[in-house]
Amino acid sequence: MRFITLGLLYINGMNASIAPDAAASNELKARIRSDVEAVRNGLVSELEDENFLSKVGFSTNWEGYVRRIREYHEIYEVADDIDQLGEDGKTLLMRSVGDYEFSSQLLEYGADITIEDANGCNALCHAVKNGQYETVDLLVGEAKSRGMFDYINMGTIRPITAANHVQSKIDYLVERGAQPPPAVIRANIIADAEKYGAKILSDDKKVDGLPALDGIVIHMDSYIDIMKVADDIDQCGEDGKTLLMRSVESRSGMKTALLLLNFGASITKEDIHGCNALCHAVMKGQLRTGDFILDAAKKRGIDDYINMGTKRPITAAARDDSMIDYLVKRGATPPGHVIREKISAVMKSLDVEVDPNHEGVPDNLPDFLADIWKVADDIDQIGEDGKTLLMRSSEWANGLATAGFLLKFGASITKEDIHGCNALCYAVRSDQLEAAEYILDAAKERGIANYINMGTILPITAAGHVDWKIDFLVRRGAKSIEV
Repeated sequence: MRFITLGLLYINGMNASIAPDAAASNELKARIRSDVEAVRNGLVSELEDENFLSKVGFSTNWEGYVRRIREYHEIYEVADDIDQLGEDGKTLLMRSVGDYEFSSQLLEYGADITIEDANGCNALCHAVKNGQYETVDLLVGEAKSRGMFDYINMGTIRPITAANHVQSKIDYLVERGAQPPPAVIRANIIADAEKYGAKILSDDKKVDGLPALDGIVIHMDSYIDIMKVADDIDQCGEDGKTLLMRSVESRSGMKTALLLLNFGASITKEDIHGCNALCHAVMKGQLRTGDFILDAAKKRGIDDYINMGTKRPITAAARDDSMIDYLVKRGATPPGHVIREKISAVMKSLDVEVDPNHEGVPDNLPDFLADIWKVADDIDQIGEDGKTLLMRSSEWANGLATAGFLLKFGASITKEDIHGCNALCYAVRSDQLEAAEYILDAAKERGIANYINMGTILPITAAGHVDWKIDFLVRRGAKSIEV
């Protein structure tokens, strides 16, 4: 018991050592102090349990509490710049990759996952080098929640390079979307070509240092093109496009596109005009390759990809009705003229005529449809209050009809405000659980797996400490937050 008491005294001391400093107090430090108090109270409640020792014997958890307090103290010491490089040239996140809980806490406090050390290694590289697979998954998942879908291939030193030819590490990363090393890409290309009868010529027949293939083989151009860019399959050529962008523009490039997607080519990278690979496929009417790209997005867990990009695919469709229908059926938010036509159809079903080409908002629209009409050209635009119309309508009981139609029209449920809150967070925080049900149903229909646990601010966090809200979310798959 004396051992445990000493532990509690240590925690009290650590808590006192980070007492508020009026001159240096800030939001992060306040959060850390609050979290420290929560952990401390957790230990106190266990120690006050008269059956504590009999339940846990000598394998008590108090050391875990002390370790967490120490970690909070380390974070507190760098709270003015949580991403500062220490004397070892690393950030606290880089040093913590061997401790999943510590890394998770740093990410919750907003630690930068892209910052690099002097050698060009980011936190993911450090996790890979140390074989910390659980932390690798944590960082890749965090990157996706922050909208960095190609994070696993980012950095001066790429994570796949940090694997240092260790096959188990390479396989682990490739399964999660990393592009294979150039040598692996070329070996796979050669193996695929050999299936169709190609032969590898001797080394003295190499072209620009690359293996030369011989034989009349279909897809030969595809093989050669990919071999040339294997060192960086996402490089932009003189035309400003990646090889994937060029290959999706025609039927003849279908094989190239498939191989590139299998090798992890970026589908989010944009050309100078803001067009990603899907935009290029749409502009050229290549629906089959569009399907390949959307399948890759789903496989990589890039939710709502069809509505992503500086130039959205639906915009690239221009006024091509068949292409618009193709995209909308796959989850794209319809363009403004289509939304206005849908609103007009709703009113016509009520025997009210509304011209979809009416300039301004028609006077005979009910308020909730008038609000949507106003933002039809971009229903996910952020207003002066920093919210989308869906976020606002999810906050109040009278907004249920607006929310329902917005979701039907494809409004984004993953978009966040400047605080990191999505539409579900707003519904939960404002006690609008019916709106929350609508949003969760939309997530299911759109195939957004695990949506309830997504976002910079998780919906379960937005529930605060209100038990009935937490129960509502947990019953629908939310992960409960344990102190």
